[in-house]
Amino acid sequence: MPMVYLGGASLVLLDPGADPHHLAFARFSLVAAAVLIGSSIPHMFIAWSRPDPDG
Repeated sequence: MPMVYLGGASLVLLDPGADPHHLAFARFSLVAAAVLIGSSIPHMFIAWSRPDPDG
């Protein structure tokens, strides 16, 4: 939900020179990066803990 809200806020504020527009897009980018990193770290740990089938 935060990604949808911040993405919509960055699209609704159409003035490219306004600071809220840049802040909304920056917050959207940070939330998207946190979600991607947070969802990939458990998968990396599981992959590293399993033995190599070729070895």
